[in-house]
Amino acid sequence: MNFTKIYFQEYKKIIFLLIIGLIIYRSPDLFLHPRFWAEEATLYFKSIYENSFLEGLFFIPRYTAEYITLSVNIPLTFAAHIFPLEYASAVSTYFSLFILLIPFSIVLWGDSHLWDSPTKKFLACLIILLAPTSTDAEIWLNTINLQVHCGIISVCLLFEKLDSPSIWKKWSYRILLIFCGLSGPYTMFLSLVFLLKAWHEKSKESLWLLLIVFITSSIQASLFLIIHHLDMVSPTKISHFDWVKAPIYIFNYHIMTPLLGIWVRLGANVEDFMITGKLKGTSLLVVCLATIITTTIILYWLSKNKISIYRILLLIAFLSVSLLVTYGSMHSIPYGRYAVIPGILFLLLILDNIDLNQKRNFKSYFLLTLLGISFVMGFFSFKDKAYWMAYIEGAPKWTNEIAQWTQNYDHPIASWPYPWHDSSWHFYLSDRELMKNFKEKIQSIHKIELISKNGQWAEKIIEVEGLPIDFHFIFIALITGDTKMYDAKIEYLGEHNEFYGEYSIINALNQQTHAILDFYSVDRSTQPHTKMIEKYQAVKKLVFRLRSNTSTSLKINDLKITAQKMSVF
Repeated sequence: MNFTKIYFQEYKKIIFLLIIGLIIYRSPDLFLHPRFWAEEATLYFKSIYENSFLEGLFFIPRYTAEYITLSVNIPLTFAAHIFPLEYASAVSTYFSLFILLIPFSIVLWGDSHLWDSPTKKFLACLIILLAPTSTDAEIWLNTINLQVHCGIISVCLLFEKLDSPSIWKKWSYRILLIFCGLSGPYTMFLSLVFLLKAWHEKSKESLWLLLIVFITSSIQASLFLIIHHLDMVSPTKISHFDWVKAPIYIFNYHIMTPLLGIWVRLGANVEDFMITGKLKGTSLLVVCLATIITTTIILYWLSKNKISIYRILLLIAFLSVSLLVTYGSMHSIPYGRYAVIPGILFLLLILDNIDLNQKRNFKSYFLLTLLGISFVMGFFSFKDKAYWMAYIEGAPKWTNEIAQWTQNYDHPIASWPYPWHDSSWHFYLSDRELMKNFKEKIQSIHKIELISKNGQWAEKIIEVEGLPIDFHFIFIALITGDTKMYDAKIEYLGEHNEFYGEYSIINALNQQTHAILDFYSVDRSTQPHTKMIEKYQAVKKLVFRLRSNTSTSLKINDLKITAQKMSVF
């Protein structure tokens, strides 16, 4: 039996099965016991579960993402509103697996300008899976980091040959690009390269893809500008960008790390040395010098040899994505998940310079050796932080957490990552029907107007069927008349006027804008666990009260209820 012949006949299926095998090898527990990851549960799933189906599809959190991410909203909305709650994490995990496999499918069954042989297709798959930057545990099998994988899909589509694609491939690529363009900023970062490719090829399908990128990028850019105008951009982003340090960060995390992986991490941070001049360990100097020499050689070969237009596009893609990722990353330090796509683009530059047809080609052997080192380093870190991907002692299982929550709605639901005792990854789910009825009751009231004088209480009673576990009451309040000595509050009362608590309007009132932006029922993540859920279900009246010794009026407009204070709209 000629195994070489069989391989070249069935190499696509063989490589794809190998990729699936490596994925299962990395985290078999997650397929048996799917989990939610960090803000995927505490922010996105909670908000989407407690709001309507349509609100879930277009959910954008404040101070976290400045763009829409359909790769999160679509699966989590279906998980929250269509599937039983105990299967919600399975929907997230297996949807993430599906998206994870798409780039490998495009590489193997597509027709690319970059990987045009079985060997190069195999190497491209290894770059996507095993590049040291690609093995970051944070981006593994969760929807909130699928935007990174959507960026990889866009890179694969960017270099596809589009002269005469089949109808199936044509519409698959269009739909994929729409989805990726509305699932984070990475497709937008590639806009210039899609433009240059369409200008060079002048094919109908290249123009179609450019149009899709233009429309989706316009939507994402508009959302960013709106959110920035509303002052809802995360304070950890943009403001820390430094033009001097940016090239150093890019060199360290987007060139050194993809090549040498854990050697860079073990050798301390190169940017500290380059900025402060202080060297921590002689091994770091060796690594720095070796990488600088290697990078210089690669750039020399790029300039010396006849360069194809697609190699130029690949280089532009690397530079633009690296710079924009650095600009938009937390504290403008582009490591971890921010280094994944730049690292892949840099290794693809190396792959594109390898000529497998020319014999005794020192350059190709040297570059293949670099890729080999990269794959070895990546494989060493492939199962790094195993406690983020394996059910060791203390790891919460979603089905068990939901079973406990079903028995006791006052139970905080635990999610990943480690350490699991960290209350940051614990959250509560409000009763969805109760939240819906409560929102309808409040939103049916257009305004509340109270006038008080001579020390008498003026009040407005709103009858409810109970309060959710936590909610956020947003409204505009205007105080007129004597605003020096008055008392304004909201009281929670039971059916027979049992007192369950109150909220001071004065304390939350912004004296310049008269806007109350945060009114919490119960925020269990910041308050001690002292109040039982039964008390909030027993609340039957919200009483708005105003008292003043002179003449004071309180007008409340634009009453809104949201299940999550982080909603942009």
